[in-house]
Amino acid sequence: MRSSHCRSAWRLSRWGNAGFTMLELVLTIAIIALLALLVVPRLMSASPRLAAESEGIRLRADLAYAQQLAINEARAYKVIVDTAHERVAIQRRDEGTYTTASQRTLGHGVDLESSTFTDGAVVFDMLGAPSEGGTVVLRGTDSSAVTVTVKPGTGHIVVLSGGREL
Repeated sequence: MRSSHCRSAWRLSRWGNAGFTMLELVLTIAIIALLALLVVPRLMSASPRLAAESEGIRLRADLAYAQQLAINEARAYKVIVDTAHERVAIQRRDEGTYTTASQRTLGHGVDLESSTFTDGAVVFDMLGAPSEGGTVVLRGTDSSAVTVTVKPGTGHIVVLSGGREL
């Protein structure tokens, strides 16, 4: 009988007062605040690079979309990279003329620095082959560069940032 009484007394003392002390709460909050002070500046400095990388990935998606539309619809599609107005347009060829299918402006903090495509445009034929290979350079406000390259012949699209492929 004594052993069961000791066990129940142990349980009460162990779990009967199951709150946190003020010292434990203050220490926990201090540790979280310290970690936030260390992490937030790193995230903020990475923001311009991430914005440029995000736009590079979006440009790759625009190019791949136009290429796929050209194959599916058996007609030419053109992607125009307008460095002067910081926008990208997709146009389809209808009876000898191009009409705009979609257009978007680049996100805040990213510049379309340069394009090696003739007249800033690449045309995908009905087989999805590009008219030429070329490179587009995007730059973030922290001078981080992202390059989007369309390979001639195959139309394979590669996005590079800081020497690594995205």
